[in-house]
Amino acid sequence: MTVVLLGLAVVALVSTMLAVIVTANSHRRRVQASNELISIAERIERFDYVPCATTSTYASAMDGVGSDNFTPTVQSVEWLVDRTAATATFRTTGCTGGNDQGTQRITLRISSPKQNQVTETLVVLKRDDRCTGLTVSPGTKC
Repeated sequence: MTVVLLGLAVVALVSTMLAVIVTANSHRRRVQASNELISIAERIERFDYVPCATTSTYASAMDGVGSDNFTPTVQSVEWLVDRTAATATFRTTGCTGGNDQGTQRITLRISSPKQNQVTETLVVLKRDDRCTGLTVSPGTKC
């Protein structure tokens, strides 16, 4: 009877340790993926605003990011249709330089192709800070 109880205790202890290790590894991979996405978002933020941009416009933000562990992509670039509406409306098609309202919603995604797949998504808003038609002091934004 004592041997059976001792055996059950060992099995429970090993199972608990295994669960902790698997959970810690999963959390570490999610944090790494989130850090990579934030790095890409910061790179995109430093890009000049490109009216009617597409996913390929921001593809160079992926240079040097990703590895065997993660594959980053720009899933979509949507442009603001109407900035006076109560709820912002974005579209992915039909943009011309004249109807670009100066804000883009960029959806970034990063995933790992390995066995314990991790997928993270981040949505970034990029705005046009060029101040067209306004007189602004150098170094200030609209």
